[in-house]
Amino acid sequence: MKFAFLISCEHAFNTIPEEFKNVFIPETIIHSHYGYDEGAYDLAKFLYESLNYNQKLLIHSTITRLLIDYNRSLDNPKIFSKFSKYLSKNQKELLIKNYKIFRERSYRFISDCIQKNFLVIHFSIHSFVSVFKSKYRKTEIGILYDPRNFLEKKFAKELKKKLSPYICHLNLPYRGYTDGHTTQLRQMFKEKYIGIEFEINQNFVKKNQVGKSIKLNVVNAIHQTCKKLCEDQL
Repeated sequence: MKFAFLISCEHAFNTIPEEFKNVFIPETIIHSHYGYDEGAYDLAKFLYESLNYNQKLLIHSTITRLLIDYNRSLDNPKIFSKFSKYLSKNQKELLIKNYKIFRERSYRFISDCIQKNFLVIHFSIHSFVSVFKSKYRKTEIGILYDPRNFLEKKFAKELKKKLSPYICHLNLPYRGYTDGHTTQLRQMFKEKYIGIEFEINQNFVKKNQVGKSIKLNVVNAIHQTCKKLCEDQL
């Protein structure tokens, strides 16, 4: 079994380009979880550099999701935030153009790899706040997947086992089959595609960096899960 890896980070940065400086967003919100997923890009980049496979691609957003959310479908009413929904038509078209370039890169990579008979494993990397609506989240790592997809379910459950030192939950703190980048790709690629949204608790993040120990453990868990998948095919 041959593996290819797509690593994506839809909420990598909280940057607001110069051409959108007319959008007023309070600094406290820009630098909060509403603006980006703290530590997510650091983990995504580490995975890309550490996974020892020739066929791999890292893609990430370069602007804040407060302008446009790369993890939402274009027909999702939350694609634009309450700050950006009143942008001019031209500004929205520019955001959508760059959004489509991002999505097209993932589609092309997966399509090319599948034609070469690779199983594509897509990790969409995110982070989440440890306290939400005054409630403490026990989850340390969330593995989001579609339970209707046999291979995806198998991969997610095996990965959870390999991450047993952590409080690792399936489809928490969010569900893996609601609107998102992986959801759309599952609809396009019925076979040879595994889409996992990987969520890490921001308790493991300091100064936008994920702890080295957990990063190494995640890489090792992915390698071990792929090994188990190959053994089961024999």
